[in-house]
Amino acid sequence: MSHARPRGLIITAPRSGAGKTTLALGLMRALQQDGMRVQPFKVGPDYIDPAFHAAASGRASINLDTWAMRRGLIDDLVARYGVAADVCIVEGVMGLFDGATVAGQSGKGSTADLAALTGWPVVLVLDVWAQAETAAAVALGCKLYRDDVDFAGVVLNGVSSQRHEDAIAPAIRALGLPVLGSMPRRTDINLPERYLGLVQALETEQLDARLNNMAALVRSAVRVDVLLEVAAPLRAREPAPAAAELRAAVPPAQRIALAQDDAFSFVYTHIMMVGVVPAPRLFHSRRLMTKRQKATAMQCGYREDIRSCTRQSFRVLLIFDEACTMQPNAEFPFTANAVVTWCSAPA
Repeated sequence: MSHARPRGLIITAPRSGAGKTTLALGLMRALQQDGMRVQPFKVGPDYIDPAFHAAASGRASINLDTWAMRRGLIDDLVARYGVAADVCIVEGVMGLFDGATVAGQSGKGSTADLAALTGWPVVLVLDVWAQAETAAAVALGCKLYRDDVDFAGVVLNGVSSQRHEDAIAPAIRALGLPVLGSMPRRTDINLPERYLGLVQALETEQLDARLNNMAALVRSAVRVDVLLEVAAPLRAREPAPAAAELRAAVPPAQRIALAQDDAFSFVYTHIMMVGVVPAPRLFHSRRLMTKRQKATAMQCGYREDIRSCTRQSFRVLLIFDEACTMQPNAEFPFTANAVVTWCSAPA
């Protein structure tokens, strides 16, 4: 079946490393095994997680970034790729409310901003290893922090025993938050990591078996049927503001990810089509950067004209000054479709 307003669910957590990738991938693979059409999305400009999403679901994963994308582009991407799916599964970024300090096109780039924009409810993954009832306080804080984010419930991760679960779940239910699952601590299904982040999907050994094990874990520990029931339709878009109400300038430090390969091809994840790029600042590393290390790299980068980046193979984080925007032309012939082309491709 298809939906004019695609139904979706957002997997998030209070912090990175809490288990949202395990739940997201396991859920995608389990639903795909059941014959459902699952459309994956990833919050932010991340390119590593989408490759795992594609392997788990059989469909290209699309990036949704409220910092760099206007509401219209996000709606268009969701409608284009979600309309033919039975359900959309979104993996959040970092902690639920973590994003830029300054608002961009339609938000600060946080998972909460996307949840508020789409109306899709969030499933909060809590890593409760070495923790008990305090987990309920964390859940309550996340629930009350913003009133424009709908909570579907909580999934506990890292549960060591039934006694451990019994010390946490009742306190969370007393807050009016359903406990939708309780995943035991499992180190055998963890995705391998290296110094600069996850080993990429194409380099991960026995990836298909790992995904199947994640799906089996989710089936046994999470109420998948309830997750499908609480998935909500995309929120209807409000009427566009009058032209006079639109901001004239793009937000400062527009972040754009740039990939360059040996064939001398450029693909941008987010394209601002309202100007010309004189000399953007480029920050690059020959190794793939994690989100934390990107922030560090931005502080020790250097200025360089984009045309001098010739046939080297590395990932680049490109930060635009406030006055720098982009317009496709003969020298930079890119369109918004590049968002999907690069983010969906294996890194």
